[in-house]
Amino acid sequence: MNRYICSGRLTKDADIKTVISGEKERRIAKFTLAVDRKLSKEKREAEGVVTADFIPCVAYDGNARFIEQYIKKGNAVVIEGRITTGSYIDKEGNKCYTWDVVVDSIEFGNNGKSESSDVSQPVAQPQQMAQPVQAIPQQMVQPVQAIPQQMVQPVQAVPQQMVQPIQAVPQQMAQPVQAIPQQMVQPVQAGFFDISTGAVEFN
Repeated sequence: MNRYICSGRLTKDADIKTVISGEKERRIAKFTLAVDRKLSKEKREAEGVVTADFIPCVAYDGNARFIEQYIKKGNAVVIEGRITTGSYIDKEGNKCYTWDVVVDSIEFGNNGKSESSDVSQPVAQPQQMAQPVQAIPQQMVQPVQAIPQQMVQPVQAVPQQMVQPIQAVPQQMAQPVQAIPQQMVQPVQAGFFDISTGAVEFN
């Protein structure tokens, strides 16, 4: 997995360019983020101690236009992207290696002052992104009306004459189950059917 997330401040305004890729025009923004290191107060105050890392970043198309319009030197941002590497040959014929963070998403970060970075300008929020809360018009607010007294009906009790108790079954209507007389119970006899004669014979 190649995912990189960090927050920092722009060391200077982004370098904006437009390139043609085939028949498509692409907007590219290159910039560097100063990312603070987590150091103790003693190490920060020590002479010669590096307190920040400088991360090269590149953004394309929509992200590049957003940076061009809203992000300036000193603004704090949070980026998410992936690390890419490359190489080139310098004027002396030496092969040089490069790396950048390709920005997939970017948003405004903490507006507070950075402790170690020299780039500490407040983030300017776009005017069109801050919308005031509008009050609800008076005619749209309707008061709650009480229910008229004549519409409220009390619950009436059921008349006594309509309530009938459950009556027990008379004794003469309840007949016990009588056993079947022994002489009416006949055992089942085994037998077989003769196909040739069509007669049934019992054992």
